[in-house]
Amino acid sequence: MIRRPPRSTPKPSSAASDVYKRQSSQCALFGATQEIWDFTAPDATPLTKVKSNLGTGFFSGASAIAVIRNNELEFSYDGSTEHTFRLTEFNGESIKKGICEVSWVFSKVDFTKTAAASGTANVGFEVRDLKGTRQNTKDDLVLAGLRLRYDKDKILIQYKSHDAKLYSDIHSIPAVGLEAPLQVRLRFNMDNPEVAGALKIFLKEGAGDAYCALETGTLPKSAAISGFRTAQQTINGKNSWQTSDFVCVDDFTLSVE
Repeated sequence: MIRRPPRSTPKPSSAASDVYKRQSSQCALFGATQEIWDFTAPDATPLTKVKSNLGTGFFSGASAIAVIRNNELEFSYDGSTEHTFRLTEFNGESIKKGICEVSWVFSKVDFTKTAAASGTANVGFEVRDLKGTRQNTKDDLVLAGLRLRYDKDKILIQYKSHDAKLYSDIHSIPAVGLEAPLQVRLRFNMDNPEVAGALKIFLKEGAGDAYCALETGTLPKSAAISGFRTAQQTINGKNSWQTSDFVCVDDFTLSVE
């Protein structure tokens, strides 16, 4: 469902967020949870010390613009930090067979000031093979990327395939913020990677039904899932994220068949 842009976007109440937290565990996530970061650490806990259920730190290094606040991971802008790029390995062996999902929730978004400044901003995650398979001589193999971009009075959900250099729109919300949490699920069929449908992306807005926003994605041959890259661009890449605007993320999860 595409919403009309509101005159102003109210920030969701903590009570509404708590209700969503209870509901999200019951949403039709695929398979069984293997690893999850629920971000229930005290405010300002370094993300190196924010552990998954398996004891993995969410980041390998600190970031001034990605912090824990109110039991969520909050991305913002401090007026000087250009970006947050961090790699994280999942705990355990790389996933080379079967079906799995990587999912998270964009729980709150507010780009009111960025909109007033006619600015842009990006934040999202790339699912990667971090253990030896190279996309080129300098970087890990990217299986898929998904990000939230603010641009021209719209929140865009964008996808990048393993063989693309640029992101493409798969969903658009004409607003400066979210009216309800947006759940994102990337489903990977590692048994048939080069077949259309090996990668599917599902979106779910608030209490609405989940729907397939991408049905025919493919994966690189002989790839494995072993981790992810967090990518936030505030002024990097000609963006112009304004201070006090933010994106909150919750329940970053790896699920397996």
